[in-house]
Amino acid sequence: GNVYTLDFLRVNILDNKGAVGGVSADLVSATDALFRRNIASGNGPAAVVATGNQLTLIRSTVAENVSATGGSVVGQAKGQALELTNSTVTNNKGGAAAVQAPL
Repeated sequence: GNVYTLDFLRVNILDNKGAVGGVSADLVSATDALFRRNIASGNGPAAVVATGNQLTLIRSTVAENVSATGGSVVGQAKGQALELTNSTVTNNKGGAAAVQAPL
């Protein structure tokens, strides 16, 4: 099938509400990004999720996001699902850990 990729540079993802609060794609890469005050009303994560491949955040901030059941930063691929470099994850609320990746 199709692989959907999002590549962000210097963006703000703010105040979104939905099943997934902020961003969802197979592969997500963000540099100098802010994910703030996003709300997941469904089973999804609050700020950002990579559903089938690598999630990479570089010099990014994930703050004040809320999910009813999920975390805030989720990489769902097996193996190297999540990479945080010089990034901050703070003051997020949810039904799971703020940062999640399978082993």
